[in-house]
Amino acid sequence: MADTLRRRIAAGGGPFIVIAHSQGSMIAYDVLRALKREEADVRLFVTIGSPLGMDEVQDVLKEIGGPLRVPDCVARWVNVAERLDPVALDPELKGEFARSGRGVQVEDVAVRNPDCRTTRIPRPATSAPRPCAPSFAGSRARRSRRSSRAP
Repeated sequence: MADTLRRRIAAGGGPFIVIAHSQGSMIAYDVLRALKREEADVRLFVTIGSPLGMDEVQDVLKEIGGPLRVPDCVARWVNVAERLDPVALDPELKGEFARSGRGVQVEDVAVRNPDCRTTRIPRPATSAPRPCAPSFAGSRARRSRRSSRAP
């Protein structure tokens, strides 16, 4: 995945918008922080459900690439997190990633997924509880009401 992103940016044709989800946000961040502003014009970097706030992830990133900061090639970084998403354990990155050399700061956006319940739904004994599960009953009810309406 990292090589694909590097090749795409190296091919030119920017400016770019990079959207990364979950583990992909770690890979995209690591690729982008290695690029200078002159090498890539990334107008928008969006991370969704990102583990970049986890201490363990940050420790590894610091070890392999130095201090955490907004990549210099990024003009705007928006981090989107749902408070019940176990992957985005620490949903706020603004205080943990320094501004870039051109003053760009992470913008944290909290969202609420209306299809998630706030109760824990147990999984099999071998896995952890699931804090955010789709409300399938609610979805079926909405679908039934829509399908029963005359066109």
